[in-house]
Amino acid sequence: MEATVGINSKKKQPIIGHNTIGKRSVGKLEKTIFDYIRKNPVEIEEYYEMFRYPKEEGEQIGNLLKARAHREIRERLKKLKNHSDSFDIHTIENYPNRLDILNLINLLPASVLNQEFGRDMVVWNWINSEASPEDDSFSKVLRKSGIDLTLLEKAVKSCKVALRNALGVDWSYYVRPRFNMVVPLYELMTRMDSFVSSIDAKNILAKNAKFRLSEGKISKYSFSSLISRGSEMEGDDRHWYPRFHVHVDGPVGIGLLYTGKPQAGCSFNVSEAGTLCIYQIQGVRPKAKEGGESKFAGGSRGLFALDWQKTLVDTCEEIAKAAGFSRIGIQSAHNNGYVGMEKEDGSIVRLDALLKRYDENAKRLGFSQAEDGNWYRQVEHGMEFVCGGDGLYHA
Repeated sequence: MEATVGINSKKKQPIIGHNTIGKRSVGKLEKTIFDYIRKNPVEIEEYYEMFRYPKEEGEQIGNLLKARAHREIRERLKKLKNHSDSFDIHTIENYPNRLDILNLINLLPASVLNQEFGRDMVVWNWINSEASPEDDSFSKVLRKSGIDLTLLEKAVKSCKVALRNALGVDWSYYVRPRFNMVVPLYELMTRMDSFVSSIDAKNILAKNAKFRLSEGKISKYSFSSLISRGSEMEGDDRHWYPRFHVHVDGPVGIGLLYTGKPQAGCSFNVSEAGTLCIYQIQGVRPKAKEGGESKFAGGSRGLFALDWQKTLVDTCEEIAKAAGFSRIGIQSAHNNGYVGMEKEDGSIVRLDALLKRYDENAKRLGFSQAEDGNWYRQVEHGMEFVCGGDGLYHA
């Protein structure tokens, strides 16, 4: 494998929200909503369920409903304006009543919201409304604009898992992942192949070799992006499947190959804004599919020459740096949900084995343990995520 230029850059790169639209304010939102109501009275009446009433009562009840609806809309807008006159992602992410925002922007069709306030606002609505990728009008607008809804759904579900781990199962149902968690994970998944192809692989491998490796030996190694199949957080990697069945514990990761065969994998998730946390560091014995039967496709013979755990962590750090994360983490074995579970061969996943693989390696590699039990390390020269007027950008 030939060495390539490093991938860190301080240039601003848009995440979601490429379109630059004029100043967004609560006043603009108010004007947009009432302009739409005046032009589309039937739609707004149906929105407030006039169809439930007998036809002869419709006009009288409809007028009452519209008056009440207009009053409620203005009250919500007033509270929002008292919080901030700006109407952007940063404002609504920090607004205390998410439902008020949803009730306001759902008065507008997705196409109008996209045209007047940008794609970021449609994405925020999609994340917070738990929209369906199949038939929701917001989904159609996002799909038309080039968003991969399978990956966006995976990002939402993965961030919910991270919140569940942080807050506990009892509270996870009531908490929606924040925009500045979901969008960086989505962006990471969509750009993972380009990040991996730009890694200075030769330098990483040489630095982590147990002894000097020749150019020919190093050329036998390669890296591959890992993304679990489907919209769930974990599963078989979509790139190696169905030839190789390699289970990925996180939504995205990095694979190490030797002579084209998987040797080890490292998967990670966004655990909080700005932090990429490693959930899995594991050598693999991949299953190969041949003639309709699964069989083991050999051992991980390419690992003996490397400090392969450090190789994967260093590679993760390079990717985190390029993607704009300011911190990487390693999940403690005590927080690993697989402890005590039965493996495919009938053995049990032991805590002491995972402590050695994760906690001891984290300590060896200079990570510090935090109150949540996980291990963290700052990313050198990492870029900070900032919610700007047009979305989430690298600073």
